[in-house]
Amino acid sequence: MGDDISIQKVYNNYEKGWNGRMKMGSLPEEQKKVTYPHPNKPGEMTSQNYLEYDDLAVAVLVRKCKNGQFQFGLIEQEAPAFIYDENDAKANKGYSGIFLEANSFALPNKNQIPENMEMWMEEQIDTTGMEMEGMAILDDSKTAVCQSFTNQNARFYVVGVKEENNPKMHWFPISTLESYLDMQRNGGKDNIHSSIQTLYPLEQLRNKYLEQIRALQPTEFKLDKQLPKLKLIRKKVTNPSYRFNIVEAEYLDGNQKNKVATYLTSKSNSANTILMTKDSDIMFLSPQQRSPYLETREIKTEVAGGLTEDKTYEKTAIAELSEEQGFYTESVKEFTGPLAATPLNSELTKAYIAQYEQGIEGKQKLDEQEKIGEKMPENFEQLKQNIKSDKLPLTTKYYIMLKSRDMEKEKQREHGERWKNYGMDE
Repeated sequence: MGDDISIQKVYNNYEKGWNGRMKMGSLPEEQKKVTYPHPNKPGEMTSQNYLEYDDLAVAVLVRKCKNGQFQFGLIEQEAPAFIYDENDAKANKGYSGIFLEANSFALPNKNQIPENMEMWMEEQIDTTGMEMEGMAILDDSKTAVCQSFTNQNARFYVVGVKEENNPKMHWFPISTLESYLDMQRNGGKDNIHSSIQTLYPLEQLRNKYLEQIRALQPTEFKLDKQLPKLKLIRKKVTNPSYRFNIVEAEYLDGNQKNKVATYLTSKSNSANTILMTKDSDIMFLSPQQRSPYLETREIKTEVAGGLTEDKTYEKTAIAELSEEQGFYTESVKEFTGPLAATPLNSELTKAYIAQYEQGIEGKQKLDEQEKIGEKMPENFEQLKQNIKSDKLPLTTKYYIMLKSRDMEKEKQREHGERWKNYGMDE
């Protein structure tokens, strides 16, 4: 592709945007248009618009209470893209425009972290009215958040803070973490949702402190206090395009204050399909050049997926597996409920898993503007060990963590059954 790629600014006036959230990395810097050789039509050019956002440092907060109990904290984040709209066919009931998210902060420079990350993070935590006591890395590799729509990347940390009162923070016993993760994996509950941008570092948090968490008696998640609701006034498409639209929405926040938001919306929701062998030793991933990353020539290696567009989630999962990975099956199993990758766009993605032994190999049938390499068999254990790789986008990393936890639970069940066969309790 070389010098044939061109990037131009389309629109950079997002002053209204997400009111008051510039420092949180939720306000798009500008819209850009990338023009590049058509992947399937030699000699022709094609183009796609995308939004440029600041890169993020996502911090899961934990604290130790006076009674010695450890808690994890999530903050109320306005997500106007998820205010339920009965006139929008892709909108889901049970959403009121508020997500429970890990704290996120815009990094000062694109594609790099501050030289003294701990000092910088302490400064950011200070702005929330809390005091940092320490931090640790969960995944500090450059991870594409929503690689179809934006060039935003995130890095993930756990930060210990002193017990402080912040009205938008919600604190939950660490013993409820597994319950919360399972509930969100199934699509959340009415008005209780977190995006994969938060669920992935929470999975990493559980993995990092697994032994300490296991030593506690698991408890069921309960919301600590009522969440506010946003009310949609109006919304309009400002920049329609082939892949997604940019929407400007006016709404009332929890205090009945009028606000305006700019966000992304695609034509429909999407489905992902995770193809694995029966023994779970191999996961098949495909290299794909995403248009927001054309300039830097970054190839993302990911699972199959695509827009539903008048198909059910399940039918889309089956169709995308054949189109992108050339694998044909009539049977897929639900892996997650519908989840948002990020609060910044309205697309929900539901994931399915397919067993390699229950299908047949074939040829890819790519969409007109897709350029996806042939699927590659990846050793799953190595994927787990090397998950901190900028070749894997956020959703694929999240699925690896979930599958790893499923396999962990299956081993525990098998262990318990072996003891029962001997007529003994574990």
